[in-house]
Amino acid sequence: MRNVRYVTSLTGASSAVSPSTATALLVTSGVSAASIAFFARSLTEAGLSAAAVVFFRFAATVLITGRRIALTDRKRVDSAWAFVAGLALGLGWVGYVLAIERLPVPLVATIYMTYPAFTLLATWLISGGRPASRAVAGAALVLTGAFIAVGPADAGVGGWVVLLAVAAPVTFGLVVAVMSDRVHALQPVETIAATSLGAFVGLVPLVVAQPLDAVIPADARTWLLAIGIGLLTSLLPMMLFVVGAPVVGSARAAAAASLELPTVFLIAWVLLAEPPTLAQLAGGTVILLAIMVSPTRRAPGDNQPTGQCEPASASRLGADARPFLRRSPHADRSAGSQSALAAAPRAPRDHVAGRPGP
Repeated sequence: MRNVRYVTSLTGASSAVSPSTATALLVTSGVSAASIAFFARSLTEAGLSAAAVVFFRFAATVLITGRRIALTDRKRVDSAWAFVAGLALGLGWVGYVLAIERLPVPLVATIYMTYPAFTLLATWLISGGRPASRAVAGAALVLTGAFIAVGPADAGVGGWVVLLAVAAPVTFGLVVAVMSDRVHALQPVETIAATSLGAFVGLVPLVVAQPLDAVIPADARTWLLAIGIGLLTSLLPMMLFVVGAPVVGSARAAAAASLELPTVFLIAWVLLAEPPTLAQLAGGTVILLAIMVSPTRRAPGDNQPTGQCEPASASRLGADARPFLRRSPHADRSAGSQSALAAAPRAPRDHVAGRPGP
């Protein structure tokens, strides 16, 4: 099978990646992103505040990509949309970390996986487009899984903390909707840079208001954890997803990305001594089934062979990092059309995941 050439790097250079390599990268991306549960719990136990933990999560990405913020006339508005979405995302992740401090990790992870439902809602509010009935059914199934996982006992003991946990999927759903419907002129790294900078800037007032011992790591181990949360849970998974997802298409990308939830369950069990309950396992299973069975949309006229690339924007209900993908103009034409989430004309929207069509 031929390798497919894509714009996949921070420098904008194209590179050839085989489908098997791309699948391995996507699996690694999901596992890496799942490690946030371990880092967040470890850093809060080491004395850092939730705001500081999230601040460190975005710091590495801002340092590496910040110089690529696009402020030209054609891109300024899109950058502003991405920046504002990032502001919301940073605050949502603070809620996630606060919940990780107080609730079982498997429960918080299951709640986070409801973000496709909020993506659908945010897309409807932003664009006014009517979502497809199968997308609404999939979103309802996702929320059902969350209700199964939470259960009356968890809701009664820490109802307000559960609401904090919901902040992360709500704001991430908003980010996906904004990237789908309002950000089209930016290169992948420009989108990442603007979104991460928005999160970073929004967290500055919260971090400044904290005492120093809740912001500055106290020892070498805590510093390593703070660096690790930025590199391993944010920058690395985004870059791996950008490389792998366009090569294998949305179906396999969604399947590989769905490994994040069972990986969090495993991390919580092995590293944090928090095995998932039967309710959490059942709820997580329902959510993963909703993601996996949600319809995908192939680009009109794309008749690529099996194993070639579907357009990255033809995503399943559970797609996430694909707003950052951009097809190389030098790619083989038979491999599918370029992602509409790059500098491409507006196109019909995929109501399943709130993403534009190719």
